[in-house]
Amino acid sequence: MSKSYSRFESLDGLRGWASFAVLISHFWLFMYDLPQWSSSTLQWLSYLPVTPLGVFLSGRPAVLLFFMLSGFALTCMLNNLRGGYLAYLLMRVARIWLPYAIVLLVGLLYIGLLGWPPTEALGAWSKSVIGMPIDAVSVLWCLSLIGNTTVNYSFVSWSLTHEMRLSLVFPFIYLCFQRYAFKPMLALGFALACGSVVLFYAAKILGFKGLEQVLVTGHYAIFFVVGAALALKLDEVRQWYQSRDRRTRLALMWVALALYVLPVQIDHFVSAFNFPIILTDWISLPGIFLIMLIAVAEPKAQAFLSTRLSRWLGETSYSLYLVHPFVLFASMHLFAETGMLWGAIAVGVLMSLVLARVSYVWIESPARTLGKSLAYKATR
Repeated sequence: MSKSYSRFESLDGLRGWASFAVLISHFWLFMYDLPQWSSSTLQWLSYLPVTPLGVFLSGRPAVLLFFMLSGFALTCMLNNLRGGYLAYLLMRVARIWLPYAIVLLVGLLYIGLLGWPPTEALGAWSKSVIGMPIDAVSVLWCLSLIGNTTVNYSFVSWSLTHEMRLSLVFPFIYLCFQRYAFKPMLALGFALACGSVVLFYAAKILGFKGLEQVLVTGHYAIFFVVGAALALKLDEVRQWYQSRDRRTRLALMWVALALYVLPVQIDHFVSAFNFPIILTDWISLPGIFLIMLIAVAEPKAQAFLSTRLSRWLGETSYSLYLVHPFVLFASMHLFAETGMLWGAIAVGVLMSLVLARVSYVWIESPARTLGKSLAYKATR
């Protein structure tokens, strides 16, 4: 892969908008789930996620997009890395774990001082993500980031646990792509994902909680694998896309968006059948792949995702992902005390963006610099 493809502003912008969608989706869940709505208003609100607004009201597809973007970015990183596994590990730990640990500890300090938001006026979703007692063992589990995904004080830590686990083994995936035939490797990745899901349900039925969580990580690995495949075959795939006529490319855009939000539609319309949410991830996968392809191959998409706003969101995307749960807790506090729902949401979204920038400047950026410095020393 050419080194000229080692960095894409459009993919950074795409990550930024995906992080913003996660932010909006969580504030949406807080608002939608409140018991104050009448049945008619609640029914009207329930249809918003299945409209085009579902792109910003659907947090799970955005998280899956993060996984595929990570596979792409890590492939580019390893392709140009000067050093061994230790250098890679130091950069990855500094990139993911260190900002997470600092933000988590600051958030726990805030919760320790002010307490969890009162639950009387909150809905079921809000109650499910707050109120966990703060004790040393649980904090250490949550800080480990590769341990139990059910022990958390930040409702985004589950995805970071899978991200960290897969980051630790990703160089092995990369080496397999380098050493063995491309198509069989991709087929093996899908086979392992299917096997992980089957074993996940077996472990779930048998009550093996720890094994169940590890197997879910195997399921998410397919997004890393597809992201790596896109990076390694980028020239060919971009050439294929750009050789299509305008109608075909437009159709691919609509297919990508439809597949991206389809799991939300399934959850809305066939929830009575208890359709497994883990299987909806496979429905989103081709849509996410197409969205990434369009981001790097479609001139108009590249132009939009490279604007100043998109670049700003891209820079602060990880920090925004980390800080917004604790800002949402503060918004819940504000709502419980004043009853001003829209004011609490507006203040929360604005403060999330502001604090994300502060976190990026003072925590995330220095952590990345530290990781590169340690990797350089390890390489020497």
